[in-house]
Amino acid sequence: EFRKALSKKLNISPDNLLIGSGSTELIRMTAAVYFGPSDTVLIPQPTYGEYEISSRLVGARVIKQQMKEETDFRLDVVETEALVRRYRPKGMFMCNPNNPTGGYLPEKEFREILDIARDSLIIMDEAYASFVSEGWSALGLVEQNNLIVIRSMTKDYALAGLRLGYLVAARQV
Repeated sequence: EFRKALSKKLNISPDNLLIGSGSTELIRMTAAVYFGPSDTVLIPQPTYGEYEISSRLVGARVIKQQMKEETDFRLDVVETEALVRRYRPKGMFMCNPNNPTGGYLPEKEFREILDIARDSLIIMDEAYASFVSEGWSALGLVEQNNLIVIRSMTKDYALAGLRLGYLVAARQV
């Protein structure tokens, strides 16, 4: 019932939704299903530590892209593209807005990354998206087949203590 109600609210098919016990469970499930010991995962840093933990739990090699304090921890898209070309990661975790820096990636820059990383699965964590006053959502881009968007009902609706999250992706993903 929850999945049906959420699909109606988001105007997407229930087949594009996976419900989990918080976004952390969904992050771990994604890593367990998609990554393994021979895979490389790109993770901009600093960010939510669960991305690295989940990747390492399945034996994936983690490539860290260090965001710098002198640029207010903004993601350097040119560097991201170079890392994608060099390492050809099977996946990439992104957090928008980023936890803990609060940095927010504009849609245009994200689309550039999504385009250059066509062979990578991009996991976009939008757990804190509801805290951005004039933001954008990656939900409309999931049909590109290399994107998973994870959201947290806990944060969206101030449900402290309730572990409830959802994942949106193309049906085949």
